[in-house]
Amino acid sequence: MKILQLVNALTWGGAQILVSDLARAARRAGHATVIAAFRDGPLSAPLRGEGFDVRILGEELFDIAAAWRLLALCREFRPDVIHSHLSRATFWARVLRNRMTGTRLVTTIHGFESGRFHSVEKRMASLSDHILFPSGFLADWYEKSIHKLPPGRASVIYPGVETGTTPRTVRISEGRPIRVGTLSRLHRVKGIDILLEACAGLCSRHSLQIVIGGDGKERRNLEEQAVRLGIGACLEWTGPVSSPKEFLDTLDIFVAPSREEAFGITICEAMDRSLPVVASRVGGIPEIVRDGIDGFLVPSEDKDALAQAIEHLLQDEPRRLSMGVSGNARVNAEFRRKACLDRHMILYHNILSHSPGDRVAIHLAVSSCELGGGERLALSLAQALRSRGVRITATCAGDPLAARLREVGVETSVAPMTAGGFFFGIRLARDLLLHRPDLVSAHLNRAALASGMLRLIGGPRVISHVHGLNREIYYRFSDHLVAVSESVGEHLRSQGVSPKRISVIPNRISGKPMNQAVPPAPPWVVGIPAKLHANKGHRWALEAIANNIYKLPALRIEIFGDGPERPSLQSFVTAGALKDIVTFHGFQPDMDAWYPNLHLVMLPSLGEGIPLSLIEPMRWGLPCIATDVGGIPEVVENGANGVLVKPGDEEGLIAGLNRLLSPSAYESFRAAAHEKFLAINDFEGMIDRFEQVCAGVSGLPGFGSAVSPAS
Repeated sequence: MKILQLVNALTWGGAQILVSDLARAARRAGHATVIAAFRDGPLSAPLRGEGFDVRILGEELFDIAAAWRLLALCREFRPDVIHSHLSRATFWARVLRNRMTGTRLVTTIHGFESGRFHSVEKRMASLSDHILFPSGFLADWYEKSIHKLPPGRASVIYPGVETGTTPRTVRISEGRPIRVGTLSRLHRVKGIDILLEACAGLCSRHSLQIVIGGDGKERRNLEEQAVRLGIGACLEWTGPVSSPKEFLDTLDIFVAPSREEAFGITICEAMDRSLPVVASRVGGIPEIVRDGIDGFLVPSEDKDALAQAIEHLLQDEPRRLSMGVSGNARVNAEFRRKACLDRHMILYHNILSHSPGDRVAIHLAVSSCELGGGERLALSLAQALRSRGVRITATCAGDPLAARLREVGVETSVAPMTAGGFFFGIRLARDLLLHRPDLVSAHLNRAALASGMLRLIGGPRVISHVHGLNREIYYRFSDHLVAVSESVGEHLRSQGVSPKRISVIPNRISGKPMNQAVPPAPPWVVGIPAKLHANKGHRWALEAIANNIYKLPALRIEIFGDGPERPSLQSFVTAGALKDIVTFHGFQPDMDAWYPNLHLVMLPSLGEGIPLSLIEPMRWGLPCIATDVGGIPEVVENGANGVLVKPGDEEGLIAGLNRLLSPSAYESFRAAAHEKFLAINDFEGMIDRFEQVCAGVSGLPGFGSAVSPAS
């Protein structure tokens, strides 16, 4: 593939750094790249030094001469993809679009630009094959204010940052001034004047140093303002910063008081260096900083609220350190530069292999109608892939799953699982002929078997998710298997499945951490969110509690789910010591309405892949007591965010419940549950990895770069 990166100028800036990184990523993937700019700058020499072909188009004659040079370059290089950045580059790429047969045009909108840009963009947006945005906020603003794009023609790709390979040394503030700093262009939009106003009162009450990193046309005005405010003695101006990491490592608190911000790369860099962040609640910043978790968000231009948030952190060193840890985990989970670059490579291939407006197609085959863990994972894949421009269709066994798929815009047909799945297989065959997908994503064993058998007679390639410790025979005819935990992967390998056919992609969920509502005190509320099947272990756990109820603190047990074991379990409960303690709620489509009112989640399964029913409550800070089977130990750390017991271990279960439901220990378990969720739950990374598997299995460039699915 040949890629032309086109930008206004090769000066230092977020767009230009992205251009440089995209060029390097393309070269690593084996693609030819040319970088072109209208104006030269300090980035061109280093890029040429790395061996890149860098072309400077010039700016004379109202850019007309440069446009001719651009056209000549395209005829010489014959790019498959032109990626334009910033208004001037995008304008001329679109003007010349029709003269470049077979070339696709990708455009990134890096910010709000000027009013003139808005009027031009309204008229020319449709000339780009795909438009990218660095934040959801900017994408929403563009759709409301500029141009509403058709489905599949726009995506949000967070720019991300290169995460640190060496941890930041924790700075203990005792005996020295606390360093509060920012790093940006010294431009009015960055709100440095608001920071100075906010710190005017703080300097007289606290031992602190205000550090302003960066330079710009507002420098003199800001220096004069500092003199008027009388804070010159506690103010440090660094000028241009060559190493953001080294600068950030000198700080204790990072402040971003911007008046507007499309994303906030420097905020991500500060969080990567484990700094708590105080920032304005504007633009894309709330997509990065979680208020009260990674730092504090305040209204834009509110100097009093900004001062109050900074002072809160000045007075609470443990809070500063814990917020820094949370921010570091978040950036490493959600905002990695590598994930950003991988998604760009996938997009380039995607638009080349399909006509403009057409999309890569995946058909979901799910041999269930329920909303258990495997079904919810399939639903989340459908939502995420659709948001990335993939066309999704589905076959499942009925409601409520079918209804949820249709709610998120997926064309879905249903067939019962009667006759051993025969009717499901017939409906699936009909759907594959109708929709002609590029791949089938199969979930649960009979869907995998039916999809694989249709593959033998000419159906599309099949990637099957293996959600539990299942027999290999169901997946024998699938092209590739996705194991949802390391234990599932090992179980498949032990049955003779080649490691080259297996990718381990642990289940993850979308959503930010939440807080429960109930105080940590009796009566303790224990939830069991699982299907009422024998392998989920309800019976042995309830028997253990009934036999030892006098050894436990006051508690209630709420059971969520349906299944064939329900009549037997209800009979056992109503006939014994648990009749006033246990409530059966049946299947609940929205467990987020229940988690805030629980203290603890229990999963006494006899076997598991990697249960979403444990990751979801961890999002709410709920500790877990669960069996030490399958992929559960990959989620629950014994003695940290929960307790692990052996299936059927009555004594261990009772001891574990008493340990977790101790008021003195509960808060530490709850905090550890939140921390574990932040550390492991890389939902976008899971989707990236699945797209890479699709690329390797399908052999189609439309799914992404040629990444080995077993890598």
